[in-house]
Amino acid sequence: MLKALIQQKYEFNEDEDLINFGAYGQVFKIKDKKVNTEYVLKKLLKSAPNNQNNGTDVESFDKEIDNLKRLKGNNIINIIDYYSDKKDKFFYIILEKMDGDLNQMLKEKNNKMSSNMIRKIFKQLNSALNIMIKEKRCHRDLKPENILYSYTNNDKSDFIIKLGDFGLATDLYLTRSTNAGTPIFKAPEIGFKNYYADKCDLYSIGVILYMLKTGEIIFKGNNLEDIITNKKFGNLKKTKNNKIIEDDDNLNDLINKLVVNDPNERLNWNDYFNHPFFKENEEIQKEKSKEINEKLNNEIKRLKNENIQLQNKLKNVENELNEIKQKLKLKINENETKIKEKEKLKSNENKTKINEKEKLVNENKKIETNEKEKLELNDKLYENIIEIEINSNNKNNEKIKIINDNFFKKENTILFINKNKKEFDNYIKIDNNINNKIIILNNDKLESLKKMFYNCENISKIKFIKLNTINVKDMKDMFDGCYELTSIDVSNFKTDNVKDMSYMFCNCYKLTSIDVNNNNEKIFKKFINEKQTKINKK
Repeated sequence: MLKALIQQKYEFNEDEDLINFGAYGQVFKIKDKKVNTEYVLKKLLKSAPNNQNNGTDVESFDKEIDNLKRLKGNNIINIIDYYSDKKDKFFYIILEKMDGDLNQMLKEKNNKMSSNMIRKIFKQLNSALNIMIKEKRCHRDLKPENILYSYTNNDKSDFIIKLGDFGLATDLYLTRSTNAGTPIFKAPEIGFKNYYADKCDLYSIGVILYMLKTGEIIFKGNNLEDIITNKKFGNLKKTKNNKIIEDDDNLNDLINKLVVNDPNERLNWNDYFNHPFFKENEEIQKEKSKEINEKLNNEIKRLKNENIQLQNKLKNVENELNEIKQKLKLKINENETKIKEKEKLKSNENKTKINEKEKLVNENKKIETNEKEKLELNDKLYENIIEIEINSNNKNNEKIKIINDNFFKKENTILFINKNKKEFDNYIKIDNNINNKIIILNNDKLESLKKMFYNCENISKIKFIKLNTINVKDMKDMFDGCYELTSIDVSNFKTDNVKDMSYMFCNCYKLTSIDVNNNNEKIFKKFINEKQTKINKK
């Protein structure tokens, strides 16, 4: 009935979510459906009327709920909810979920813990015990299984300790006669008539301390019966040096004063909380804190001095930076001035270049104008030139002067234009007085240049331009009698079809230079004196 009610709010399956069980109860993992948080469900079997030994009676359940509600602290297990009904066979308590108990932690530590580890655990456990003392409650069932922990980081170096299971807790200073607790851990006086419960938990703490340090039970004996007997007579395990704990005198003293059968001889709560074992770490921490504070103060002083020095350096750096800024500013101004000067110079240069370009353009225009004028002059030159057409009927062997004397004096040029003329000899005779003249021939029908300059005694230099000699076959006596001829340019001559060049340079005594081309070099070499005349290739 209650189970169905619980399952409306929480998810759990009794077969799959069982964590632990005992003779009269079970522990399950459950999850809140709304907040998705895991908790622990304790399911306790109700005892039969007038028989408290076969389960949990209503009074004990109510006491545990009251204790859980009453005892609140960071190191006490929190109750989430509880369920009870007269018709149901079970009680249900929902508690916060922890990772495990001290038995599990002891196994993780290979059944032995260091004194520092034990102090770390009991610093938190003592916080819970202190709350119980203030609320005048006695637990009566302190043991590793009821001291729970959860790790707070991934490397399991930090944890939180919480005290749980308050079903046997009772008033601290009232007398009791009921038996309660776990045989090995409970105090010897529990079960006797009219005992006081105020020091019961201290005895259990001593047994737990020994177990955490050694991984063993403090009482002698190889079986439970022997252990209980030795416990009854206070026969504790001792080392060769008659110590309970060999490597920690404070812990040895604390256990010796806790695991004492006579409650009156046992340590009280005030002395327990102030025992040197718990204070040892605090004293060390105080000393360390003192050292740390001294170091910290020294470090603060050092940092202050460094800060003052750094501030002074910073001021110096700022001053230097300001100087650099000033210098940089001056440099920038200088650069800007230089840039402006360069731009101005460049502008002037560009203007100069533009002027030069304009000058060149003007000069080109002048040249074009001159060329044009030259062309116009050439057109005028043609006016001084007699175009001659001679046919085969002319047999008079006349010497024809085709350029007037004034023209020679002015331009120093002879231009021959021959149309349909095949032979040069016997028809046209160059004036003997011509000197330093340029000859231009343009006649693709010309076949003979024989005696072209025959006996032109005064000619010293001759250059042929536009000379069409592709069909010329006869150049005999062409320069014969040119006594003053020193240089001649025949690089435009084509001599492919020439058959007769005999006596071509006959009587040319002063000829020292002749310009030829690759094709006619060999032919002209035959008719010159190489010792006297230099051949230049063009």
